[in-house]
Amino acid sequence: MLDAIPVDGALARCHISIASKCLCCATSSEETLIHLFVNSEWARKIWLYFNDIFEQRPPRAPNIKLILASWFSVGKKGSMEFMVFSLTPLAILWEIWKERCSRMYDDTYAWSSAPVNLIISKVKQWLITLCRSYKPKQRSSLGFGSIVSKLGINVINPPTKPPIIIFWARPPAGFVALNSDGAAKCGLAAGGGVIRDEEGNHLSNYFSFYGKGTNNLAESRAILDGVALCSMLGYNRVFLQTDSKMALQWLNQTLPIPWHLRVWWRHYRNVTKDMSIMAIHVYREGNTPADYLSKQGLLHKCMGAINKHVDMTLKLALLSDKENIPYIRYNR
Repeated sequence: MLDAIPVDGALARCHISIASKCLCCATSSEETLIHLFVNSEWARKIWLYFNDIFEQRPPRAPNIKLILASWFSVGKKGSMEFMVFSLTPLAILWEIWKERCSRMYDDTYAWSSAPVNLIISKVKQWLITLCRSYKPKQRSSLGFGSIVSKLGINVINPPTKPPIIIFWARPPAGFVALNSDGAAKCGLAAGGGVIRDEEGNHLSNYFSFYGKGTNNLAESRAILDGVALCSMLGYNRVFLQTDSKMALQWLNQTLPIPWHLRVWWRHYRNVTKDMSIMAIHVYREGNTPADYLSKQGLLHKCMGAINKHVDMTLKLALLSDKENIPYIRYNR
């Protein structure tokens, strides 16, 4: 891809005089990167074979980057489908290169009379061997099984997990619930949250814009803004809920805090030194109002709050939590 493979054409560009002939073609052809891996007699037959099996349409322009991008875009990351579609073109390129180098430099190498069939069988062996030991974390698409069955491969999928029913976690008696969340997009960070009593009644909400930053910065500062608002309103017993496991570990001091975030956590310790804080991790679905508020920070790029009587999205999310209407979390 970087045009650094030492084919004859690349050596000629380095002002090394060389008589070039592609060993993959019966006719005399100059050996360039595109010719060897895409346009040579071997390459055309090999790509045609696997394109037919995997139902891939080759790009109009002979370009290795476009070919790889087309194959790499298939399947979910972590699935057997993604692994097979990513491995196949790489194995094709590798086996073509191995066969070419063996013929050019290995005097003891026994030339095969059917090199195309030999390379195809080696690529298939790569796929079969690795698929046997591969443990996918995501499920492949429904049509993938019929494709790889032509290669003698059995599809392996992780077991299907049932969906999880999630409710908003109410605070203990005497506590207020603080749901906080951070959001980051295009290098910009924001946060938001909502404070409610044990009956689910809305007490206050906030959103903030932090400028340039990461999601971890957004989660940390959203928690700080939330407890600072609780302290200002006189709520000193807080049941904090966050969907960031890492932020919760920083809060509980079970994980080292990155140096660039330590200043915000020092502020958090100062604000909460006279407060009683209980903190738990919740799934994103159970943190819906805070998630919505954090996105308002990104949208408006300022600090503020939302009138729950006017904003129907927030109003419905708060009412849903108050009435114990569940969220459904589907396992991916």
